[in-house]
Amino acid sequence: MSFPSESGHAPADVSPDLKGFLHAVLPAGGSSRSASRLYGLLAAVDPKVDLFEREEQLVALSLWLRRGGDVPARSAEALAEALAEPPAVRRLRFLCHALWLVGPFRVRLSKLLRSVLGELTGQALFARLGIPGDSGLFSETIDRLSRRLLPQPIDEQDLIQLVERLFPKRADWAWLARVPPSLLVSLIELTRTPELEAAPASRSTRQLSSADAALGDLPPLPDPRASLPSTGRAASAYLPLRVAMLEATLLLASRVSAAGLSDVIHTRANLKNLQDSPFFRLPRVIDALLATPRYDAEEIALWVEHVRELVTSCRLTQQVVQSRLEAAGVSVDVVYRLELIERSLNRLELLLSVLVPQASEELAARSVGTLIRLLEDRRRDLSLLDIVRTNTHMLARKIIERAGQTGEHYITISKGEFAKMFLAASGGGLLAAGTNVGKLAVGHLHRPLLQEGLLISANYAGSFILMQLAGFTLATKQPSMTAAALAGALSDKTADSSELVTTVARLVRSQIAAAAGNILFVIPSSIALDWLWVAKLSKTQGHVLTEDYAHKTIASLHPTQSGTLFFAILTGVILWLSSLAAGWVENWAVYRRLPEAIEEHRWRRFFGRRLMGAAGRFVGRNIGGIGGNLAIGLMLGFAPILGEFVGLPVEIRHITISTSSLTFALRALGLSALSTPEFHSALLGLLGILSLNLVVSFGLALGVAMRAREVSFLQALRLLFHVVYGFVRSPLRFFLPVGEKPTVRAAH
Repeated sequence: MSFPSESGHAPADVSPDLKGFLHAVLPAGGSSRSASRLYGLLAAVDPKVDLFEREEQLVALSLWLRRGGDVPARSAEALAEALAEPPAVRRLRFLCHALWLVGPFRVRLSKLLRSVLGELTGQALFARLGIPGDSGLFSETIDRLSRRLLPQPIDEQDLIQLVERLFPKRADWAWLARVPPSLLVSLIELTRTPELEAAPASRSTRQLSSADAALGDLPPLPDPRASLPSTGRAASAYLPLRVAMLEATLLLASRVSAAGLSDVIHTRANLKNLQDSPFFRLPRVIDALLATPRYDAEEIALWVEHVRELVTSCRLTQQVVQSRLEAAGVSVDVVYRLELIERSLNRLELLLSVLVPQASEELAARSVGTLIRLLEDRRRDLSLLDIVRTNTHMLARKIIERAGQTGEHYITISKGEFAKMFLAASGGGLLAAGTNVGKLAVGHLHRPLLQEGLLISANYAGSFILMQLAGFTLATKQPSMTAAALAGALSDKTADSSELVTTVARLVRSQIAAAAGNILFVIPSSIALDWLWVAKLSKTQGHVLTEDYAHKTIASLHPTQSGTLFFAILTGVILWLSSLAAGWVENWAVYRRLPEAIEEHRWRRFFGRRLMGAAGRFVGRNIGGIGGNLAIGLMLGFAPILGEFVGLPVEIRHITISTSSLTFALRALGLSALSTPEFHSALLGLLGILSLNLVVSFGLALGVAMRAREVSFLQALRLLFHVVYGFVRSPLRFFLPVGEKPTVRAAH
């Protein structure tokens, strides 16, 4: 049989055999396993089978492109050019060469593409893939979780699933990006016309190079009011994709408008009239653009420019809303809607860049770029981490910022502030001894687990809230706050290394002052309480702890023969979580304008404006601390209860409370216990508890704060180097406020 040549053309309805195919597409006398495999795939193309089998034929061709083996070069010059291309691109070029020479295969593949794309729905691919849903963060998270864990049914009419099967791996993005635009234009032209048109004799055997690869252009932007042609020479296999893109632009514009005009966005956009909002005007301009006659390129360009101006206005309105969130508290719901708007606008711009009339090669390059973006979004669309990180990043940053503002007050500068920190920690040590007595008293009641957990939690939370209101402090609560302040200093691009080292030195000595105040005053406070217990409160029991319980207490603090170190790590995690709870509560109160609501409450008619104003200011100053103290009280109180409920030996190891317990045990056993190995091991255990409480809470808080403030790991390593160097040069300032001048802190 014959093929397109200088003398004639192949019959349109006759398929070649393998020998004739190889003779046409390969150099004289050549052979190739990859070419033989391609022949089998093209010969098996049948556009008349059911949709699933037709899709499988396309998937098989895609697999050959990705892993079809080496294809022979048609000349030495072509071989040199091919070595610079990925193997998949070389196979794609060979496929185009084969389709150009073998007309029947070109007709079959064109009909196959037209039949498949004509039955698929592409709106979801272009308008939903990679874009948050309208249902909200919680529903979207549950939907993604179910898609990850549960098997998904195959939807033959879903273009998303077909695209995923055609390009299943990340490596596909790399070779797709390196496909020359001229080669894409050739492939599109070769597969767009359903009828076989004879190739010119002068080009029938010419090699397909980049110079003669641009064989045509895609259809212009269609009028959405026109009906979709189903047959005829002018019909293109890719026209259903273009129509789906047109529908997607309308859908995206409508979603952006609905989200932008929602109450939570519109009320924060500072716009007086609805018609002033770019979100209101965007879908109307899109309608006008798509209704523009396809031949009027100048008018289309004007409408496209108008759309881009409105997209810019929408982003400016987003910035206004986000700035108000920065000042007035963050809501995950608002952040979710802002993310929906931003991604929808990005997709709208992406689709318009493909739909507007343009040169063939430019259109091909943008089309493959769009496909790569969609493949990336498909990966993101299944990621739980992506949606959580994207929508909680701003909330986490605000929580960290509020914790950092609190942490700045825990960093002493002058000698007077250093002394005040020591005194505040001394008061915390005094109250911690009473807290420990309350916890031991509740344990002696032997109440049911729920009641015991509630009583211990109330004891912890009440004590910590009293510390806050009295101006006292606990050393273990500071690291999670000061870490946020340190991350804020790291994110300041104007701060030099000496300023950062000074900040670290102030932080370290402030922490030492707090720890010293807690420990040095919890010991005499515990001794005094035990003496009071013996002298006034207990006539029969004796000391706060019995001898047996005292031995158990000392043994429980052993660093290696008990779970003390693990429990200290757990306590450090709880201390860090309480700082997040404090920041979240404060952000919630600011977002809900709780202090203003209290000041303007109707009760002011009875209590007076001054008293309600004072109540509102009190809540504004203390709501975060109270929320954090309630959280830490509940976690410290219920952690052992939950451990006992599930059968795990969970305990709390807080340095101040543990020091108080060891003091009570020493009072019960007498001073002779000071010389025992068990007591020495308990002292080592206390040192481990102190270190782990501080390091774990500080490390977790610093890591989260660095990510929230976008501080790189390299910046942290650089800071560590400067801190070590600064410590070697002047170690004393890490322990005492030497050489510091009094400064005035900025008010928050």
